[in-house]
Amino acid sequence: MATTKERIIQNSKRLFSENGIANTRLQQIADETQISVGNLAYHYANKEEIVQGVYNQILGELSGILEMNKVYPGLDSFDMKFSNLYSFMEKNIFYFTNFWEIKRNYPIVHGKIMAFNKKIQSKLKKRINENVDRGSLIKEGSRKTYDLLASALLNSINTWLPMQILNEKTPKEKNFRSYMWNLIFPYLTQQGLKEFEVVQF
Repeated sequence: MATTKERIIQNSKRLFSENGIANTRLQQIADETQISVGNLAYHYANKEEIVQGVYNQILGELSGILEMNKVYPGLDSFDMKFSNLYSFMEKNIFYFTNFWEIKRNYPIVHGKIMAFNKKIQSKLKKRINENVDRGSLIKEGSRKTYDLLASALLNSINTWLPMQILNEKTPKEKNFRSYMWNLIFPYLTQQGLKEFEVVQF
Protein backbone atom coordinates (compact mmCIF):
# COMPACT_ATOMS: atom_id res chain seq x y z
CA MET A 1 0.00 0.00 0.00
CA ALA A 2 1.34 3.42 -1.00
CA THR A 3 2.40 5.81 1.73
CA THR A 4 0.85 9.28 1.99
CA LYS A 5 4.00 10.82 0.49
CA GLU A 6 3.85 8.42 -2.45
CA ARG A 7 0.17 9.16 -3.02
CA ILE A 8 0.89 12.90 -2.97
CA ILE A 9 3.51 12.45 -5.68
CA GLN A 10 1.30 10.20 -7.83
CA ASN A 11 -1.69 12.54 -7.59
CA SER A 12 0.54 15.54 -8.29
CA LYS A 13 1.86 13.87 -11.44
CA ARG A 14 -1.67 13.27 -12.69
CA LEU A 15 -2.82 16.81 -11.89
CA PHE A 16 0.29 18.29 -13.50
CA SER A 17 -0.47 16.29 -16.66
CA GLU A 18 -4.12 17.40 -16.69
CA ASN A 19 -3.74 21.05 -15.68
CA GLY A 20 -0.07 21.96 -16.02
CA ILE A 21 2.17 22.74 -13.07
CA ALA A 22 1.26 26.45 -12.86
CA ASN A 23 -2.49 25.73 -12.76
CA THR A 24 -2.34 23.03 -10.08
CA ARG A 25 -3.02 24.30 -6.55
CA LEU A 26 -2.02 22.70 -3.26
CA GLN A 27 -5.71 22.41 -2.34
CA GLN A 28 -6.31 20.28 -5.44
CA ILE A 29 -3.44 17.97 -4.54
CA ALA A 30 -4.71 17.67 -0.97
CA ASP A 31 -8.26 16.94 -2.18
CA GLU A 32 -7.07 14.25 -4.59
CA THR A 33 -5.01 12.65 -1.83
CA GLN A 34 -7.94 12.96 0.60
CA ILE A 35 -5.94 14.82 3.20
CA SER A 36 -6.00 18.38 4.55
CA VAL A 37 -3.70 21.11 3.26
CA GLY A 38 -2.11 21.10 6.72
CA ASN A 39 -1.36 17.39 6.42
CA LEU A 40 0.01 18.01 2.94
CA ALA A 41 2.35 20.66 4.37
CA TYR A 42 3.53 18.15 6.98
CA HIS A 43 4.88 15.95 4.18
CA TYR A 44 5.89 18.69 1.71
CA ALA A 45 6.36 22.22 3.04
CA ASN A 46 5.40 23.91 -0.24
CA LYS A 47 4.65 23.34 -3.90
CA GLU A 48 8.32 23.59 -4.83
CA GLU A 49 9.11 20.56 -2.67
CA ILE A 50 6.31 18.61 -4.35
CA VAL A 51 7.60 19.55 -7.81
CA GLN A 52 11.09 18.45 -6.77
CA GLY A 53 9.72 15.15 -5.47
CA VAL A 54 7.80 14.53 -8.69
CA TYR A 55 10.80 15.28 -10.89
CA ASN A 56 13.15 13.19 -8.75
CA GLN A 57 10.84 10.24 -9.36
CA ILE A 58 10.58 10.99 -13.08
CA LEU A 59 14.33 11.35 -13.58
CA GLY A 60 14.80 8.06 -11.73
CA GLU A 61 12.38 6.38 -14.13
CA LEU A 62 14.15 7.90 -17.13
CA SER A 63 17.49 6.72 -15.78
CA GLY A 64 16.11 3.18 -15.62
CA ILE A 65 15.08 3.38 -19.28
CA LEU A 66 18.56 4.53 -20.26
CA GLU A 67 20.19 1.65 -18.39
CA MET A 68 18.01 -1.03 -20.02
CA ASN A 69 19.61 -3.24 -22.67
CA LYS A 70 23.04 -1.74 -22.09
CA VAL A 71 24.74 -5.15 -22.33
CA TYR A 72 23.69 -5.62 -25.97
CA PRO A 73 24.39 -2.55 -28.12
CA GLY A 74 22.48 -3.69 -31.25
CA LEU A 75 20.14 -1.47 -33.23
CA ASP A 76 17.12 -3.30 -31.84
CA SER A 77 18.03 -1.99 -28.38
CA PHE A 78 17.76 1.53 -29.85
CA ASP A 79 14.24 0.63 -30.92
CA MET A 80 13.39 -0.76 -27.48
CA LYS A 81 14.56 2.49 -25.93
CA PHE A 82 12.39 4.51 -28.31
CA SER A 83 9.40 2.35 -27.42
CA ASN A 84 10.07 2.68 -23.68
CA LEU A 85 10.55 6.42 -24.04
CA TYR A 86 7.19 6.73 -25.75
CA SER A 87 5.51 4.85 -22.90
CA PHE A 88 7.21 7.27 -20.52
CA MET A 89 5.93 10.23 -22.57
CA GLU A 90 2.36 8.99 -22.38
CA LYS A 91 2.53 8.72 -18.59
CA ASN A 92 4.39 12.00 -18.01
CA ILE A 93 3.15 14.46 -20.62
CA PHE A 94 3.76 17.44 -18.34
CA TYR A 95 7.51 16.65 -18.23
CA PHE A 96 7.73 17.63 -21.90
CA THR A 97 5.22 20.50 -21.88
CA ASN A 98 6.36 22.48 -18.81
CA PHE A 99 10.01 23.23 -19.60
CA TRP A 100 9.54 27.02 -19.50
CA GLU A 101 7.55 26.87 -16.26
CA ILE A 102 10.34 24.82 -14.69
CA LYS A 103 13.06 27.12 -16.03
CA ARG A 104 11.32 30.24 -14.71
CA ASN A 105 10.14 29.08 -11.31
CA TYR A 106 12.02 25.95 -10.23
CA PRO A 107 15.76 26.53 -10.76
CA ILE A 108 16.85 23.50 -8.71
CA VAL A 109 14.68 21.17 -10.79
CA HIS A 110 15.80 22.91 -13.99
CA GLY A 111 19.43 22.33 -13.05
CA LYS A 112 18.75 18.63 -12.49
CA ILE A 113 17.04 18.34 -15.87
CA MET A 114 19.93 20.07 -17.64
CA ALA A 115 22.44 17.75 -15.96
CA PHE A 116 20.30 14.75 -16.86
CA ASN A 117 20.05 15.88 -20.49
CA LYS A 118 23.84 15.91 -20.67
CA LYS A 119 23.83 12.37 -19.30
CA ILE A 120 21.29 11.27 -21.92
CA GLN A 121 23.31 12.83 -24.73
CA SER A 122 26.48 11.15 -23.48
CA LYS A 123 24.76 7.76 -23.36
CA LEU A 124 23.31 8.24 -26.85
CA LYS A 125 26.78 9.09 -28.19
CA LYS A 126 28.21 6.01 -26.48
CA ARG A 127 25.53 3.79 -28.01
CA ILE A 128 26.19 5.33 -31.44
CA ASN A 129 29.93 4.68 -31.10
CA GLU A 130 29.25 1.07 -30.11
CA ASN A 131 27.25 0.58 -33.28
CA VAL A 132 30.00 2.19 -35.35
CA ASP A 133 32.45 -0.31 -33.84
CA ARG A 134 30.02 -3.15 -34.60
CA GLY A 135 29.82 -2.03 -38.23
CA SER A 136 26.14 -1.05 -38.14
CA LEU A 137 26.80 2.69 -38.53
CA ILE A 138 29.25 4.37 -40.89
CA LYS A 139 32.47 5.92 -39.65
CA GLU A 140 32.18 9.59 -38.79
CA GLY A 141 32.73 11.91 -41.74
CA SER A 142 33.88 14.58 -39.31
CA ARG A 143 34.62 14.70 -35.61
CA LYS A 144 31.27 16.39 -34.87
CA THR A 145 28.95 14.19 -36.96
CA TYR A 146 27.80 11.91 -34.18
CA ASP A 147 27.88 14.64 -31.55
CA LEU A 148 25.29 16.40 -33.71
CA LEU A 149 23.29 13.19 -34.17
CA ALA A 150 23.21 12.56 -30.42
CA SER A 151 22.11 16.17 -29.91
CA ALA A 152 19.39 15.82 -32.57
CA LEU A 153 18.10 12.63 -30.93
CA LEU A 154 17.99 14.32 -27.52
CA ASN A 155 16.21 17.38 -28.90
CA SER A 156 13.67 15.13 -30.60
CA ILE A 157 13.02 13.22 -27.38
CA ASN A 158 12.32 16.51 -25.62
CA THR A 159 10.26 18.27 -28.31
CA TRP A 160 8.43 15.64 -30.39
CA LEU A 161 5.44 15.31 -28.07
CA PRO A 162 4.89 19.07 -27.51
CA MET A 163 5.00 19.61 -31.29
CA GLN A 164 2.37 16.91 -31.81
CA ILE A 165 0.13 18.63 -29.28
CA LEU A 166 0.82 22.09 -30.75
CA ASN A 167 -0.07 20.85 -34.25
CA GLU A 168 -3.20 19.11 -32.92
CA LYS A 169 -1.99 15.68 -34.00
CA THR A 170 -2.74 12.50 -32.12
CA PRO A 171 0.59 11.17 -30.78
CA LYS A 172 1.32 7.58 -31.83
CA GLU A 173 4.20 5.37 -30.82
CA LYS A 174 4.94 4.24 -34.38
CA ASN A 175 5.21 7.86 -35.52
CA PHE A 176 7.64 8.72 -32.73
CA ARG A 177 9.80 5.68 -33.44
CA SER A 178 9.73 6.40 -37.17
CA TYR A 179 10.77 10.00 -36.53
CA MET A 180 13.71 8.88 -34.40
CA TRP A 181 14.81 6.25 -36.91
CA ASN A 182 14.73 8.79 -39.74
CA LEU A 183 17.50 10.64 -37.92
CA ILE A 184 19.64 7.49 -37.72
CA PHE A 185 18.80 5.93 -41.09
CA PRO A 186 21.25 7.98 -43.26
CA TYR A 187 24.16 6.60 -41.21
CA LEU A 188 23.33 2.89 -41.52
CA THR A 189 25.80 0.59 -43.26
CA GLN A 190 24.72 -2.45 -45.28
CA GLN A 191 24.95 -4.46 -42.06
CA GLY A 192 22.90 -1.81 -40.31
CA LEU A 193 20.25 -1.91 -43.04
CA LYS A 194 19.91 -5.67 -42.55
CA GLU A 195 19.49 -5.20 -38.80
CA PHE A 196 16.96 -2.45 -39.46
CA GLU A 197 14.77 -4.87 -41.44
CA VAL A 198 13.56 -6.47 -38.20
CA VAL A 199 12.24 -3.15 -36.89
CA GLN A 200 8.44 -3.07 -37.20
CA PHE A 201 6.39 0.15 -37.23
